[in-house]
Amino acid sequence: MHDSSHRLALAMLLLAGCLTLALALGAAAGLEPARPADVLLVPLAWHRHLLAVMIGVGLVVAAFVPALRFAAAAMAIVDKASFLAVSLAAGIPLDARHGLDAALLLPLVAAVALLAHSARQEARWEGMLPLRPEA
Repeated sequence: MHDSSHRLALAMLLLAGCLTLALALGAAAGLEPARPADVLLVPLAWHRHLLAVMIGVGLVVAAFVPALRFAAAAMAIVDKASFLAVSLAAGIPLDARHGLDAALLLPLVAAVALLAHSARQEARWEGMLPLRPEA
């Protein structure tokens, strides 16, 4: 893989990880029940934020550990897409959190595409894949 596209993929993983961490830690600070009915929803919100912190840490670590890159990026893509899908299906009004998750899907998918292309080129270089489909 070209060095610039490899660095771009790693930068996208780091950006997505840092923004996910910042958003999760910032939103977790305001998780106090406003009404008695919200007491049941607070543990669910804490669980969601704990998962977001773990995904953010996973993305940051994956930028430095090549073996974790596809798994961490796939986990983040599934998490963000499912969060958006469930929110839309439940009729929850969209806010900044939804917008940031939707915006982070694009660099994550692009990073996975760049890393997959790199892995395919490396496999061809090492002789594991033919250079032409008809070969």
